[in-house]
Amino acid sequence: RGIKRFAILYPNENYGAKFMGLFYDEVTASGGTIVSAESYDPSHTDFTDIIKKIIGKRTYLYNNIENEKSSESSSTDEEQNASVDKKQNEKKELLLDFEAIFIPDSPAKAGLIIPQLIYEDVNNVYLLGTNLWHSQKMITMAGEFMQDKTIIPDAFYGEKDSTKMKDFYNSFIAFFGEEPGFIEAVAYDTAMMLFQTVSKSSDRFPESVRNELIKIKNFDGLTGLTSFDSEQDAQKKLYLITIKGNRFVELGTD
Repeated sequence: RGIKRFAILYPNENYGAKFMGLFYDEVTASGGTIVSAESYDPSHTDFTDIIKKIIGKRTYLYNNIENEKSSESSSTDEEQNASVDKKQNEKKELLLDFEAIFIPDSPAKAGLIIPQLIYEDVNNVYLLGTNLWHSQKMITMAGEFMQDKTIIPDAFYGEKDSTKMKDFYNSFIAFFGEEPGFIEAVAYDTAMMLFQTVSKSSDRFPESVRNELIKIKNFDGLTGLTSFDSEQDAQKKLYLITIKGNRFVELGTD
């Protein structure tokens, strides 16, 4: 999307600090700029001061502002008052030095921060979160403020339109009475990889099974294609998800 300038609001605790650092490093490595990074007490519920801090000096852009300035210079007091009233009724945009804001926090907390951002006129930037935002609670708390401008990365996209995903999704709900998340999908994929590995080999020693597991390339599971790198870490494709209406959709789709 060509976004180059970012702000970060993060909770002053391990999770927030970790993802702030990862995001900062990734942005700078990609040629982007972090123009502001501010932490907050994770126990707080009022974020007005910290939001004002990342905004800095307020500058607004009004419709027809140049025409208004030229007309006010030679107008009567009555005309100037009418011009002020007109400006108040016109659409205004807060000019910011960042195009997106990253908030690595839970839906419970981010769901409080986002409405306060909108209240402070920070409504023309992209909202970026971690996979924690991929939760119905996020939509319930702040979905109306997040339409078509939210970007959430996740290795699991339960709403994806595939037979395999639908079967797992529906079976899980029928059995447990709740929607599956990333952890449940990873557990399922891990079990399937282990089952396939063991079923193909007559050698059941743990070391042999491990060696076969790390040879896996592009295992097509619920959480996407999985391979293992030279460090034996799983490599997965991430979905980019946004919010439309009261549901999550994959970015770039209807």
